[in-house]
Amino acid sequence: MPSKSADDFDEPLMSGESDSTEDLEMSPGGELRTTHFPRRRGILKFQGRVPWMSLIPWTLFLGLSLWVLHQYQKRGPNNPIFPQMLYSPAQDALEYEVRKFRLGLDGDTTEFQGQPSPELDKNWSNLYDMGINLIPRGMAAKLPNKTIIFPHDEQRRYLVELDVFHQLHCLNMIRQALHPEYYKPHTPGPHPGEEDELLGHDHVDHCVDAIRQSLMCNADISVLTWRWNRKQKKNMEMGTILHTCRRFDKIQDWARKHAVYHNMDNEHREMNDPLDPDTWVDGFSG
Repeated sequence: MPSKSADDFDEPLMSGESDSTEDLEMSPGGELRTTHFPRRRGILKFQGRVPWMSLIPWTLFLGLSLWVLHQYQKRGPNNPIFPQMLYSPAQDALEYEVRKFRLGLDGDTTEFQGQPSPELDKNWSNLYDMGINLIPRGMAAKLPNKTIIFPHDEQRRYLVELDVFHQLHCLNMIRQALHPEYYKPHTPGPHPGEEDELLGHDHVDHCVDAIRQSLMCNADISVLTWRWNRKQKKNMEMGTILHTCRRFDKIQDWARKHAVYHNMDNEHREMNDPLDPDTWVDGFSG
């Protein structure tokens, strides 16, 4: 059987090429001339497609933009791009980072641990002592729950507080309740014999369950792992693992920007709130 060389295989035709050869004929003057140009027609056809091909990037960009808009409109807990289902005025402040958690044991402690002291108390209060926050009507109108106009505010801004700071306050109250010898009752109830409003059982019990609900709501699915401990010669769970976190400093920045620190008049009600028909008087209709 004769061997096959590269010349034994047909070369593949390029797109637009024809396998027919050009027909030549003799002109009356004795010159050869081509009667048809199948391959050149393919080239001309390709050149005619060039303007349309230049529109492809713009078409892809428009399609991507529409897809992003569609994803935003479908924002919710099942959307990995826009997971925030309910509006928050601080949602534009969200940024994410990867953080390695500290163990909190065996010398790997933080500035929020240790025996009670003025310095420790300051570290905790700096976490959440942002006052309360005021937002304009446009933001307040998007809230899933109504709120009030801050009493006596000339700009008639609306009162809110980010729940993370309430949770940190609660955690600090639990911490203080662990040291009754240091943290004496400092906010007694309005009537004689009532327990302390912050360190009493009812408030601490409320705080425990508030933190429980928050942990379950924001369930952290970072994974704990196990490693062999050479010193103790056994497998041990690792607490110093990586987590995907919201940047807490950015949330604090938002709260400080919208903070008001003076006391609120709880006995005054702002009337004719455009967002609350229950306050409309004297013919006001929003």
